[in-house]
Amino acid sequence: MSTTKRLKIYLIIKEKIITQTLEEFVTSLGHQVITLPSIDELLETFKNDSQRKALVISEESLFRKQARSTIRKIHKQHPSLLFVVITENRPIFSTKEAMSFGIYGYLHKPISLAELELLLVRLSEKKVA
Repeated sequence: MSTTKRLKIYLIIKEKIITQTLEEFVTSLGHQVITLPSIDELLETFKNDSQRKALVISEESLFRKQARSTIRKIHKQHPSLLFVVITENRPIFSTKEAMSFGIYGYLHKPISLAELELLLVRLSEKKVA
């Protein structure tokens, strides 16, 4: 991690074993990891700071009920947040639509740690989060 920027990463995942695995893996790469129980908790964390840059890794199912309106709301209030969305199926957003909402990429279950690492390296080198 000496040539890349350390990222602040928020994990919002229902399954504890996935959360623990990703937390340990991402921390071992040198990034700062904060685990939150819900999207609402994320919004509360950023309530008074819309300019804070960070990456959020979250399950798509947490957005499912009203995904478009939820992600639009988050992106409008916190345009500096980027998302990596974990999905079991085909993503609910087109690439163009996802980018407009701050979604940087998707991870498909089962999650490939190598794929996650590549995403984080790309983000670190771009210094966007």
